Amino acid sequence: MESLKCYKQKLNALINILKSTENGTAGIKQYFYDFIEFTKETEFGKGCLVTNTANELRADSDEKITEVLSQFTEDVKHVFANALKQDATKDQVTIERQADFLIIAMFGLSSATRIFSRTQLDNYIENIFKNV
Repeated sequence: MESLKCYKQKLNALINILKSTENGTAGIKQYFYDFIEFTKETEFGKGCLVTNTANELRADSDEKITEVLSQFTEDVKHVFANALKQDATKDQVTIERQADFLIIAMFGLSSATRIFSRTQLDNYIENIFKNV
């Protein structure tokens, strides 16, 4: 729990930049690119502690950990939704669907940083945002 708390504090620096952006979808896209840099430890990234932990959850996992992970991802999804709301052409249903898409895409990106090249990760992000 303490490791997750510490990690979330570090990641909140990126999230706070996104919260303050007035660039809507472009701001979210930049968050995805910034996240790649955040995960870098070697040529390949270390992934995301939240995603790595979520990948290890089982039916008998500590409910507190599951709750912390769920709340954190819901908070990030909410930040995505707020950025998407900056586009006046999007209705609430579209915003919710795209925020869901983006948080799941973020999980994919965080896992992908562990094994794929920067070019592949960039291609992934560019394709994500063709759909938003």
